[in-house]
Amino acid sequence: MCCSIWLFFSCAIYSDIASATPNCTFEPVSLPIQDVRVSSVGVMRGIALSVGSPPQELSFLPIWPLNNTWIFDSLNGSCPRTTTNIACETKRGGYFVESNSTTYQNFSDVVLAGGAPSDNRTITGFGGTDGLVLNSSVSLAKFPFGIPRVVWPSPYHTQHAIGLGINSTILNALQSASQIGSRVWSMFWGLTGVSAPVQMDGIFVFGGYDKAKVQGKNHTQALGSFDRCDTGMLVTLSDMQLNFPNGTTETLLGSGFLSACIVPDFPNLITMPLDPYYSSFEALTQTANVGRSYGLNFFGMLYNTSSVVFFNKMNSYQGDITFTLNSGVTIRVPNSQFVLPDRDTNLDGRPFANTSISEVLINPTQDADSKDLPLLGRQFLTSAYVMLDQDANTFTIWQANPTTNIDLVPIVSDSILSACNSSIPASTSSTSSPAPINHSELKAGAIAGIAIGAVFAVGALGFAIFYWRRRRVKYSGANNFPPQPDYSSKPPHTFPLGEISGSQVPEFEGSSKLFHEMTADQAIESPPPPPPPRSDSPRTPRGGHLFELG
Repeated sequence: MCCSIWLFFSCAIYSDIASATPNCTFEPVSLPIQDVRVSSVGVMRGIALSVGSPPQELSFLPIWPLNNTWIFDSLNGSCPRTTTNIACETKRGGYFVESNSTTYQNFSDVVLAGGAPSDNRTITGFGGTDGLVLNSSVSLAKFPFGIPRVVWPSPYHTQHAIGLGINSTILNALQSASQIGSRVWSMFWGLTGVSAPVQMDGIFVFGGYDKAKVQGKNHTQALGSFDRCDTGMLVTLSDMQLNFPNGTTETLLGSGFLSACIVPDFPNLITMPLDPYYSSFEALTQTANVGRSYGLNFFGMLYNTSSVVFFNKMNSYQGDITFTLNSGVTIRVPNSQFVLPDRDTNLDGRPFANTSISEVLINPTQDADSKDLPLLGRQFLTSAYVMLDQDANTFTIWQANPTTNIDLVPIVSDSILSACNSSIPASTSSTSSPAPINHSELKAGAIAGIAIGAVFAVGALGFAIFYWRRRRVKYSGANNFPPQPDYSSKPPHTFPLGEISGSQVPEFEGSSKLFHEMTADQAIESPPPPPPPRSDSPRTPRGGHLFELG
């Protein structure tokens, strides 16, 4: 209840601003996703934001179900004992130094600093306010954030957190400041291959999406259960196909379906049950793993590339993988974006890649975790573009179009449009444009009403995309690993967090699970095991070493 009241008054304040501004114009706020220099020698890929005066640039990732933004300082103390301070600083995305900012104000907790009253998880820490610089033209003064004093979760989440839950402080702050016309965000992770042709900065957009980065038909649906899926982006996969270099394909799902949750910060392509799916993957690709990664792309499967074969198996998969949504939209992920050298941060804080070990960025779940809800992570967003509209309670997926061009399209909620006295401009279409988002299929209750002078009820009004003005710009975007633990030491992908007490030195690992088992009444059919590989059609990857460092 307190969250709803807090959000209502936040929106009511915005209504006064909007009603006093008859000529409302909104430009989406775009941020590059790139390698950010976070220490004297370290870099960490993420969303570059600057905090404080003078600005301190840090590397952030969006995290759910958090509503507040959380920023690490050097006293957080939640890196593993085996990690040096400089390595921890790199993995955190840099440290915020409060004493170096002349505009920082300290509070005993994030709520007193002006943050959301609930983060959906118990997080112990201080609060603060300071200037937050998003890009060269957009900044937020006295922005509230938390500084954790907890055992932050496992290496699935190591960086500063932009909370994008339903009461996201950053979305509400941008809307209240009239910077954006809706609580919408969208994301393309970019390309993260090993050489320049398969590398590209990504983009994160508040208040709209980048039309240049999408292509083909879109998939739009209402947000699903937040209890099962923290982001609400719950999709049904009707197929997962392996696309071999010789042009042939094999399916991993057979004739069944698989439910999955899109979690844009998760450091893998997908999690899937070992039995039957990943076992079939290895049988079809004739590969045999040698363990799991504890590096930056945490808990993917490792393969020995120092020789052509290992135990009569090929050293790694060389094909692509295609995901088909139940709407028919397909997302094809090229091999260069999910089969990579095992990457990590060295003890001196420098990034390195072990080219003798190849990592397939798929995380198989097994034993007690075998029925966990599969997750589609950030490597999925090397080939998919996703947009979430909190006001309309929907999300949209396209096949991504990797390009350095930017064509920002603002999205304005009906309530704000009404407050601004705006009208819908005539739209044009062409065969090269993506299919329009279908508003007529949105469920009732998708849009929250905003008070303009007086309170009126929450209604089902839908949402609209308005092509007011578009901006086109361009931006540029051999060490050994420690012994690999067995599966029994797998840290869960988890919140909540435990408080640090006394001189305790915490590990990353938590204790409670985030995933939820799928029950029989949750509408997704359990797929049958895929057929065994045919003995008359072996899949033999071609070529020698997979990677050449650029």
